[in-house]
Amino acid sequence: MSGLEPALMGAAMATQAGGTLLSAFGETSGTNDQASALDAQRYFDILTSQYKARALNDAANQAMAGAQRQAMDRVTDKKLALSKAQAINAAGGGGSTDASFVNTVGQIEQQGEYNKAVALFEGETEMNRLNYEAQNALIEGMNVANARGYQADQVRRQGRRKAAGTLLSGAGEIGKSYTRYSNAAWRQND
Repeated sequence: MSGLEPALMGAAMATQAGGTLLSAFGETSGTNDQASALDAQRYFDILTSQYKARALNDAANQAMAGAQRQAMDRVTDKKLALSKAQAINAAGGGGSTDASFVNTVGQIEQQGEYNKAVALFEGETEMNRLNYEAQNALIEGMNVANARGYQADQVRRQGRRKAAGTLLSGAGEIGKSYTRYSNAAWRQND
């Protein structure tokens, strides 16, 4: 065997080892890029859920404000109804202590308070529903972000396992090449 053959064999094995290392690095780098993209998306998942929750909270506040305006309108309606009842009673010659007038005023007061309470209850119910949806949006955003984090970790692990497999496979191939070369060299020396 000439002196050139071991050098060529060493160069071939070094090239094979370099290719194996480069391949393993590429696999790790590619999966790290995928994992980094998933990690970056987590920020936007949380940010999106915060924007959604803020919009729902604003809608809840608007629902309650609308209900308060309706309640004030019901109070105004009650006052107008009382004024009209007084005018009708006075035009008919009745007094403010007449039993039928006192009964009518009581009914108007009762209905007015009921209408006001219904408006406020409906507004509060809608506000609570929207606030609950806002809380759920935040929880959902956190869950999605956590799931992406887990997925990113899985991608990284998969990349490391694949790179390790490539390194072991490459080492095995280099070992086979060395064994073939050694056996060939040994036979020639016999």
